[in-house]
Amino acid sequence: MFLRGILVLIIASTFACRGGELGGIEGFDSSVSYQVSSDGSKRFTYRVWRDINQRIIRSSRGTFDPEAFEEYMLAGATAQVEKDQFCRNGFFIIDRSPHPANGFLRGECRETATPEDVARWASS
Repeated sequence: MFLRGILVLIIASTFACRGGELGGIEGFDSSVSYQVSSDGSKRFTYRVWRDINQRIIRSSRGTFDPEAFEEYMLAGATAQVEKDQFCRNGFFIIDRSPHPANGFLRGECRETATPEDVARWASS
């Protein structure tokens, strides 16, 4: 488990250094939306869509590889929430759909919202 966390951190750092592109590949679009609930929980939705380079989402046999695509989505989501300082203590995955045309990952932060978080992220 510890090694997997380190691997995700390394991959996430790589994505953060490349300006939000999936492995530096053009044509990757992503967005993130944040929500702070009245009970103090913090959730986000990370979406990916459009033209993903086929060599990333295809296995060596040429078929779609949802596990590999999901790893890229997780790394992208991790890098984004860390960059935006939304989840300071990590997050757990609530739901996900590793589909290249309209994939998403929904997560919830491990910590509750501080008053500063509410001021910065609460929906109006």
